[in-house]
Amino acid sequence: MTTPKINFTPDTWCQLNYMCKRATTEIGCFAITHPDDRLFVTDLWFPKQECTAATVEFDDESIAEEIDRLSDTHPMDECFRIWIHTHPGTSAQPSGTDESTFAKVLGHFDWAVMAILAKGGQTYARIKHDAPAGITDGKIEYSIPMGMYTDGYEEWDQILADKVSTRTYKTSTKTYPVSYGGGALYGDWDQYYDTKAGKKK
Repeated sequence: MTTPKINFTPDTWCQLNYMCKRATTEIGCFAITHPDDRLFVTDLWFPKQECTAATVEFDDESIAEEIDRLSDTHPMDECFRIWIHTHPGTSAQPSGTDESTFAKVLGHFDWAVMAILAKGGQTYARIKHDAPAGITDGKIEYSIPMGMYTDGYEEWDQILADKVSTRTYKTSTKTYPVSYGGGALYGDWDQYYDTKAGKKK
C-alpha cells in the first residue's frame, strides 16, 4: 500500500521553515490546497494567535472571520483540513494536547491532517479519514520541494508581527513568558463558525 504524501510548493515550504526558525514559540496555521490534490499545499493562512514555547491558542473570532473570507473562493476541504503547527525544539512528535486538539477541532470531518515541523527540521504528519470499517489513522510522508524561494521574507515577518503574540503573565511588577507545556490549545471559536455548514453562526 502506497503511503500518502503531503506536498508543498517551494515558496510555501520555505515560508513554513522561515517562520518556524524566526519564532521563539510555537505557531499554528492551516493549509490551502490545490483543488485537484487535497494534499498539495499551495498557501498557508494564519489566524491571530497567542503562543508560548509549548502552546498555541487561536483567537476565536479571527479564525471564524478567516474561514468566512476564504469560503468565498475555496470549499472547506481546500482550506480547513490540514492543521500545521511548529515546535521550537527538535521533536516533532505530537503531545497529548495536540492529539486532543486534532480530535476536537477536525475530528468531525471525513478526513483531516495534523502536520508538525520542529525547528531542528524534524517533521511529523498523520491523516485521519473515515472508512467503511470505521475511522482509520495513519502516518503520511512529507515530499520536500527542491529549490529555494528568495522572496516574501518581509511579508512573512509582517504576518508574525500582526498575527502572533507571546502569552505572558504578571507577577509583582515584572512580566514573564508563560512556560506551561502541553501543545496546541484552541478556544471555542466554533461558537462563531459552523464548519459543517460552511458559514458564520
